[in-house]
Amino acid sequence: MFLLVVLSAGFVFAGFKVIQKAKDICNPIDLKKKCAPSLDPFTYDSAKLSRITWQKKPIKMETEVPLSLFGSYRFVFNTEGMPKKIGINVYNKDKDSKKRDLLFSNADSLETNTTLIFDPKKHTRKIFINYDVPADTLNLKIKGCVYFVLGYK
Repeated sequence: MFLLVVLSAGFVFAGFKVIQKAKDICNPIDLKKKCAPSLDPFTYDSAKLSRITWQKKPIKMETEVPLSLFGSYRFVFNTEGMPKKIGINVYNKDKDSKKRDLLFSNADSLETNTTLIFDPKKHTRKIFINYDVPADTLNLKIKGCVYFVLGYK
């Protein structure tokens, strides 16, 4: 009986270590520090951590980023917190607009490329970031995060 309790406790602690490692991957402070060198020569403006949970069906998450018409911007994405590659697409209009243009996509980047940089050429009041998350067909309950940093000049 005692051996069974000790073995059960061991599984609980082993499970806790796996959960703890997953939380460490999405540490906003560490992810922000890793984005900082990619901002240079731009000045930090704002950041957003998007936590993502895979679902049985593919999902699209959209984030709106307001901008000023004056100045230049740099978008830095850190995907180290993602266990699998997701699509990151940047548009000039929201998902309901028929006249939206794709400004940036990570479709051609390697899965190992965890830092993505986009410097918009056109000035616009808003930019829309879409995270395209594939389906979790094996129901593994995958979780991760993307850290986005905006810089201006």
